[in-house]
Amino acid sequence: MCFIRPATTTGERAAEIVAKGDELAAEEVWHRSASDLRTIMAASVLIGDYLYGGHGQNQGFPFCVNFMTGENSLAKEARAWERARSGDLRRGKLYFRYENGLMAA
Repeated sequence: MCFIRPATTTGERAAEIVAKGDELAAEEVWHRSASDLRTIMAASVLIGDYLYGGHGQNQGFPFCVNFMTGENSLAKEARAWERARSGDLRRGKLYFRYENGLMAA
């Protein structure tokens, strides 16, 4: 499966590549609207079945979605932390770096 992050306001998608005869085709597995999930830059990290990153154009609210289903897995209270610029996995911990320099694990 692959994650598709268009540089538009159409939202995010996951697609599966499948064989159709002698050709390959992409079949959409899930889609989230841009108001629901709009990742920033290439700052998403896949850990197991969960995709983490920053959501919202120039907002960077942390998000976590189940990569297999597209379901939101992060409590809304976590969105109070804004301006997450990147996510990174180091030594088994997920870190978010914020534009003010704060690092959170």
